[in-house]
Amino acid sequence: MSSIHPTRSAPFAQNLNIYDWRYRIGYGASPWNQLDFVTHYDYASTMQYSRGEQLWKDQQSADLIIRKRALQNRTLLTRFDFNSLKDQFSSFNYDRIQAGMTLAGRFPLKNAITLQPELGFRIENRKELSESGPYFAVNLLVPDQNIFDATHKLDAWSESSKFKNRQNSQVRLNYGVFGEITPGTKDSLNFYYDFLRRDNFLGNPLNQMVESLNKKRFGVNNHLTYDIGENGGFRMITDVSIAGVDIAHNRIAQQISSRGHDDFSFNNNIFMYWQGEKHRHQLAVDFGEESTEHHISDSSTTLTLSQRFTGVGYDVIEKYTRISQKSHYKFSDRDSIRFYFGLSKLEHDNTDQARSDTHDEQRWTAAIFHSRKLNEFITVQWELSTYLRHFVYLNSQLSGQNNWTRILKLQPECIIRFSPKAELRQRAGIRTNYVVSDYASDNSSVNNYVIRDFFITDSLAFSLSEKVGCFVHYRYETEELGSLNWEKFSSRPRTSWRNQWGSIKFRQRFTAHATLSVGVDFYEQKRWKYELDTDKNLRKEHVGTHTNLGPVVEFFLLTHSGSVLLFSGKRQKAFPFIGKAYYINNLELRIQWKL
Repeated sequence: MSSIHPTRSAPFAQNLNIYDWRYRIGYGASPWNQLDFVTHYDYASTMQYSRGEQLWKDQQSADLIIRKRALQNRTLLTRFDFNSLKDQFSSFNYDRIQAGMTLAGRFPLKNAITLQPELGFRIENRKELSESGPYFAVNLLVPDQNIFDATHKLDAWSESSKFKNRQNSQVRLNYGVFGEITPGTKDSLNFYYDFLRRDNFLGNPLNQMVESLNKKRFGVNNHLTYDIGENGGFRMITDVSIAGVDIAHNRIAQQISSRGHDDFSFNNNIFMYWQGEKHRHQLAVDFGEESTEHHISDSSTTLTLSQRFTGVGYDVIEKYTRISQKSHYKFSDRDSIRFYFGLSKLEHDNTDQARSDTHDEQRWTAAIFHSRKLNEFITVQWELSTYLRHFVYLNSQLSGQNNWTRILKLQPECIIRFSPKAELRQRAGIRTNYVVSDYASDNSSVNNYVIRDFFITDSLAFSLSEKVGCFVHYRYETEELGSLNWEKFSSRPRTSWRNQWGSIKFRQRFTAHATLSVGVDFYEQKRWKYELDTDKNLRKEHVGTHTNLGPVVEFFLLTHSGSVLLFSGKRQKAFPFIGKAYYINNLELRIQWKL
């Protein structure tokens, strides 16, 4: 039985020239003894207005499930489904209507095992073709069964719908064994198998050209946890899966071409933790491998190269290793410090002989965060982090793009609580980003560059009365991009810009669940570029200024019954770098009420 939340919601949003409407309803009841039902309806519509033209995309989905409880805990189910899509955004014709009816029975077997067979039909209507066909499904659930001091669990599900020239099928099988080896040591082993078949028309359905996708996947998952005393533990999760994908092009049950690929996935995660009275530590190690091997059948050799290899890539193997460590020390109630260190390596191997993008990548990350409460009013905290990345192409034709990336960031913050009703937060930050090529180049302005930025933010919140509050926010940010000479550690600026954000809001609280906020938002960006004059002197030239300014209104209401009304509106007048001023409207209205 599908879950039900007896609510209705009707959100609306406008962002620039995009308008979104949505209406959802869910309801369930038991009008007669041993009989109940649930129903859902979801309608979504999007309109794009451009140059006096309206483009629409409408989607609808609905279902009705009726359940009748019979003797001996048996259950009879009837389900109706409906889906529709009308899309003017896409240049392809995806418009369709899908509907279906299903009869099912849920039968309890021994030891809480349940079997649910299903039988029904499906209908699909397109502009060019209307199809219908039978639908079959079966669901088997074997809950926890204790056998040989271990817990066994099994669930299996299969469904299939068949049309004249197409067939869609899906199978899922999960089997798991869970047990506690020793006190504090738990182990689980899961086996899973998936099969998926999807047949879709290529182009006009009247051409009867069908692309058939078949995917099979088998995997094993192991989850081991081990407690180390009362203050430590060990966890290891391993997952291995093998998948095969085949894609065939058929016309009237005759195969024209086929292609496919085999996938392999191995992932392993090891996690350790230990803690004391004033310290906590975590150590994680991840490593794994992902590979894809493509293959093309002999039936495709008669086709042209572009037809045979459409959508087919080259064989790829990726291997990764990641190590990370976190530590947290709390010296006192006023003083604490945190450390982080991470190291990762990625190996990407591509078999493309013409232009292989085979590469290796290494990353180092380190950070330290310190917080100290000076007194009951002032708290000071700061963070220092560094990031190092080395990217190397193994192909000599691309080795000119090999580079080092170095990032250093410092961010202090001060929090001042004047009273329980007034708080000021001030944060500043400086960041430098150096990108340096592995090989010297005469055109260092392209291969080597540096980005420097600085920001400062102030946030002030205080109460004017018991029900009226004021919130002020300001952010200043400046950034510069320049050419870099790493050997001399010198740079020449190329472009720079400055951003400013500001807002002030007054919030009126009518009740504990009803508030109204009004205010003003401001944004400004100025840009400059740097050029050499005839005397080879660097000259800074103002490119332009962009400004946004406008009012903001927000309203929130939560009733005692759980219904919600949320409105957010913003209208800004924009003064662009070039051209006339224009208005930007952002609206959001969300209504949700319980039946």
